[in-house]
Amino acid sequence: MLLPFNGFVLGANTSLFTIAKAGAGGIVLGLITVLFTGVLTYYLYSLIRRKPDPMGMAIGTTGGNAVAVPASVAMADPSLEPVVGVATAQVAGAVVITAILTPILTGFFARRAAKRQQK
Repeated sequence: MLLPFNGFVLGANTSLFTIAKAGAGGIVLGLITVLFTGVLTYYLYSLIRRKPDPMGMAIGTTGGNAVAVPASVAMADPSLEPVVGVATAQVAGAVVITAILTPILTGFFARRAAKRQQK
C-alpha cells in the first residue's frame, strides 16, 4: 500500500549522479527498457492500429517506484540481500536513463508519424 508513496520519494531523489553510481549495468538496463518496451511497443501499436502511433513509445520507461523492488525481493528471499545495493543503483540508473530518452524518442516518433500522415 505504501509502495507508490515510497517510489515517488525515491524517484524524486534520483539525479544524473545516479547513473554514475549505477555504472554500465544501469545504463544498459535503461537502454534495453527503452528499446524493447518503447520502440517495440511503438511498432506493435502501429501495426495493430494500421497507422503510426507514438503512444507505444511513450510507455518505454522505468517508473520511479521500481527502485524499491530489489529491497522488496530481498525481503522475500534473504539470500539476495548482498546484491540489493547494486540492483537498486542499476534500477535507479534505468529510471534516469528512461526519463531522459523516452520523451526525446516519443517526440521523434510523433514528428515522424505527423510527416507520414501529411503525405
